Amino acid sequence: MPEPGQTSPAVPKHLNELMATIQKRIRDLENDVGFWRPRAFGGHFSVAILGAAIIVIAGIQGPAPAFFAHLPSVLTHRNNWVLVLGAIITGVSAWQGFYRHRDKWVTSDTAAKKLRAFLTKLAFRINSPDFDFNTDGRKLFEEYSEIVAELDYTEPTATKVPQNTERQKTPKAKAAESAKAAEPEK
Repeated sequence: MPEPGQTSPAVPKHLNELMATIQKRIRDLENDVGFWRPRAFGGHFSVAILGAAIIVIAGIQGPAPAFFAHLPSVLTHRNNWVLVLGAIITGVSAWQGFYRHRDKWVTSDTAAKKLRAFLTKLAFRINSPDFDFNTDGRKLFEEYSEIVAELDYTEPTATKVPQNTERQKTPKAKAAESAKAAEPEK
């Protein structure tokens, strides 16, 4: 398989371009993973750490430690700290919900893995002696198009559900289909 930026002289130009496009897309997806993964971890860990701090602060008994003496009195009350940390947790949780860091990270990682597997398959098929550039190349491009079509950031991957499957149909819809199929044609 040619390295990024290299082409194979035995392979038609459009397949070399497809391989270069796939390699660039994989790099872009890997960059997306590198961007979204730390944000997902950071959000989850900050919520966990701040939540634990709230529990500790709320559970401390006795007077405030001496090192709080130099702070304004509003900051020495535990209830104020609990309130502030709770507000920060709410903000971080809203930030995570709005940007869906984990979903974007997982979607990008899954797509990159599929494209790497496809690129390997493409390189293997191209080097096969019985490879027909017109028919096999067209089928491979269609497969590539399907993989790219799955890369949709508008919906989280965890909630994507295939449409129009038998399992999703209501009993009423199934009965209507059965009745329609049983009707004699006119």
